[in-house]
Amino acid sequence: MATPPRPDLEVLLALPFRPGGARAWGLGLQTALAPEVRVAVAGSPAQMMRLLAPRCDLLHTAVPFVRTRRPLVATIHGDFRSESRLYRGSYESLLRRAEAVTVPSRFLQERLNLPDALVIPNGLEDPGLRWSPRDGDGLRVLVASKFAFPGKTQGSVDLLARLGALRERLGLSVEVAGGGPLEAQVRAAAESAEARWLGWQNDLPALFARHDVLLYRSYLDNQPLLLLQAMLAGIPVLANPVGDLPAMLPRESIVEDGDLEARLAELRDPAERERLS
Repeated sequence: MATPPRPDLEVLLALPFRPGGARAWGLGLQTALAPEVRVAVAGSPAQMMRLLAPRCDLLHTAVPFVRTRRPLVATIHGDFRSESRLYRGSYESLLRRAEAVTVPSRFLQERLNLPDALVIPNGLEDPGLRWSPRDGDGLRVLVASKFAFPGKTQGSVDLLARLGALRERLGLSVEVAGGGPLEAQVRAAAESAEARWLGWQNDLPALFARHDVLLYRSYLDNQPLLLLQAMLAGIPVLANPVGDLPAMLPRESIVEDGDLEARLAELRDPAERERLS
């Protein structure tokens, strides 16, 4: 029997304030909850403190800097123990205070040793725009990420250095999309690789449609929403085996260090791109 709507239930979502996967996830959750419950989303630290002041029924947070005496649900999106020593204590405190914890993958559940955490994979709203292969010479390569974490940023820097060495031999046209506090390192790497810098992009399906393949490299990751969005659109993806990626992507999309040139050469064939789509 379905649970009846609770119009008297109010949920406050405390999300990261910068653009990225965790904030996009929270805004999607707001859309899913809104027909049945009242939802408030904090857009700044000051607004979050104001929203926390009144009584609320449930606090569901993806950030650790919240204090409430009400029931608390925590969603952990990444390996905070490796990503940041600065915030590790805050996340550990959040886990102790939370009545329930969710993570998006079994990989992260095991990595953080949270056997009681509920695994709820990330989900997306379908934008309805599909990628399709094109005919023609050359290969239009997209490198994209959020450049806020050293592991993701260095992965993109190293990937661009490799693409720079392969660009003329394989006829590659490389563009870089993304942004964040560490983007200067990636911009410098893009310039060295003669890649075009696009900056932060909001319309990902349209961005994917202009390219033949998405390349992703990171040294610390879990279940990036970018790759879920790419899979939903249908653009071929090549990525290194980090985090939950080997479970997310088809085997042919996982590329070890020495295999990138051979896989890119294969993807110059539109039929191979369509097969991997």
